[in-house]
Amino acid sequence: MASEVMAGDAASGMVAPFKITVAEPIKNKDGALNSYMSYKVRTETTLEEFDYKDFSAIRRYSDFVWLRGTLLKLMPGTILPPLPEKAVMNRFAPEFVEGRRRSLQRFLNRCAEHPIVNANELFRKFLSEDALASLKTLAADLLAAANPGLKATTSAEGASASAPSGGGTAASASAAAAAAAASTGRFLSSMMSAATASTPALPKSEDDLKIEEITAYANNLEAQMLNVSKHTAILVKRGRDLSKGLFEFGLAFTMLGEHETEVLTGAMAQMGHTADQLSLIAAEQVDKEQLSFEEPILDYIQMLHALKEAINSRQQVRKTYQGAIGDKESKQHMVQRLKDANPVNEAKVEAAEQDLIAAEAYEKAMQQKLGEVTARTFEEVERFKTTKAEDMRKVVLDYVQLQIEYNKRMEEQWASLLPEIESIKTESPLPASFNAAGASAGVGAAAPPPAPSQGALGAAEETVVGV
Repeated sequence: MASEVMAGDAASGMVAPFKITVAEPIKNKDGALNSYMSYKVRTETTLEEFDYKDFSAIRRYSDFVWLRGTLLKLMPGTILPPLPEKAVMNRFAPEFVEGRRRSLQRFLNRCAEHPIVNANELFRKFLSEDALASLKTLAADLLAAANPGLKATTSAEGASASAPSGGGTAASASAAAAAAAASTGRFLSSMMSAATASTPALPKSEDDLKIEEITAYANNLEAQMLNVSKHTAILVKRGRDLSKGLFEFGLAFTMLGEHETEVLTGAMAQMGHTADQLSLIAAEQVDKEQLSFEEPILDYIQMLHALKEAINSRQQVRKTYQGAIGDKESKQHMVQRLKDANPVNEAKVEAAEQDLIAAEAYEKAMQQKLGEVTARTFEEVERFKTTKAEDMRKVVLDYVQLQIEYNKRMEEQWASLLPEIESIKTESPLPASFNAAGASAGVGAAAPPPAPSQGALGAAEETVVGV
């Protein structure tokens, strides 16, 4: 069974630097009509960089969604643990809140196990700081730092925008940062458009073929996991039906005992009590199977979605690289056309050459990023396979042990009923001497009927023939 608090990274043997619990779900008001659940995220650590070794922060579900989405942008190719799905109905029901709490705790502890994620500054601040606004500011800075290749395309624009201010204030600096971020977004959009509109497809490399193999592996594994999940759900339903059936069976025997003789009343009541206990055991077994087997299987299906997500993020980087190649080539053509013009406009040629230099730098940066993301994706897939093997071994082992304990408890209940049934004393049969005496006196045994005569047999045969 996948434990709620993970002790370390199964893939590397590394002990996680954090032990995280998600607890104390509280319903909060958000305006006049809306409500949401908040959770207390408590973290224990031995890392020296933290002033306190035990700290907490209050988080809501949307905070977790934001964190995961931002980490995906910061670390493309990383397999980030899944979050529980959003719900519209019954989201404040105790069962749903508890299930979500477990899932959020599992998410954070898996992140804490991850050798890349647990070192990320944003993840660590998420655990220790309440203010989400400061986290979003940090995220914007980290995203800008994660795309250094874009700075060359925006630095001239940023310098020209800030030059008249002579240094400016904090507000103007923030405005300049926002403008640079907007320009970065526009540049990325143009790169993506170029990739899809004008650039021929890149030839497949060995890495691309390996990515296709990993995609096929993920699809096949997902199909098998879905099949296991389907049959697990059937078994869980049968367990619930068995529990209900045993309860009704016990009730029927209890009622039967009320109409039996005094000799049988106690035995029938005991039979009903035993069936009732068996019903409770079966119900407990269903809950345990859901928690220790069905839930981990469903969770791993979500992990496969996260694996596909990592593959897709690598493919998006490849697509952006392809767009960068197309942009560079188009700028090369532009420079050549301007040089071939008559007369030559030197100012336009110089500007076009500067654009080409920036495009070449960006292409090189994206080529390097594609290599990094591809290598990270391959490492993540190997880590996923190793972790999955260990987790599945434990899930199956726990399930087998659960079945052994369940059958032992059921057997003990049936065995406790045997003495009660065996102690029932009914009326003793008549002694053999009484039967013998009765037979000699014509009592207690009926005389055998006389054998039919030959004449009667003959008449019967004639009757049959004559019919």
